[in-house]
Amino acid sequence: MLATLFAFVAGMVNVTGLILLHVFTTNITGHIGTLALSFDTGDFRDVAGILLWILCFFSGAFFASLLTGYLYRHSPRLSYAIPVSIEIIVLLITDLLFPHIAVVAGVPDIRVLLLFFAMGLQNGIVSVVSGNVVRTTHLTGMITDLGIGLGELAVGKNTVTVRKKILLSGAIILSFLCGGIASGLFTTAIGRHILLAPVAILFFVLCFDYVKLQYIVLVRKIKAGHTT
Repeated sequence: MLATLFAFVAGMVNVTGLILLHVFTTNITGHIGTLALSFDTGDFRDVAGILLWILCFFSGAFFASLLTGYLYRHSPRLSYAIPVSIEIIVLLITDLLFPHIAVVAGVPDIRVLLLFFAMGLQNGIVSVVSGNVVRTTHLTGMITDLGIGLGELAVGKNTVTVRKKILLSGAIILSFLCGGIASGLFTTAIGRHILLAPVAILFFVLCFDYVKLQYIVLVRKIKAGHTT
């Protein structure tokens, strides 16, 4: 559930960034290619800008790993709740900045940098929580896993692990696509405030996690009561 909801958020942010800021902000692969081309053409202003994008995405992932790892050791219940809360704050700040930022040629757009940081943060959260198995801000690995899973299924390897791999990969791909479609449909109508939709989804994730934890605590207390 966490992975599919995060993939939907990433799909929305990706298309919103493309429509409003003309930049894909949820993955780095294509930007690395552009970076190499900029080196070849000697356009070092673009080189500096793209390196800054990459640094922001990297910083988000690094911060997620640092914070999630620390919290998991000291307060496991908050291990990803606080990083998700920070992502919500970053998206809200980005939304608030839209009417106050003027695009200046050659100057990095702070809104783009914030979205790269938020997506690096999100990707880092899910990667750490899943044990480096799941990515939600880009689909290369998920499509590869889906292809591998279907191939294994085709040769008769019909195991629970294979079926789970296919289900998870397919759900993430579909969710990312649906998020992008939703953003494309509504961004033209409500503009920058489309970012409030990912914020609402992430807030729902936090609420669901809190309720689930309270339920687990209650069940444990009931079992402990029965045991005694």
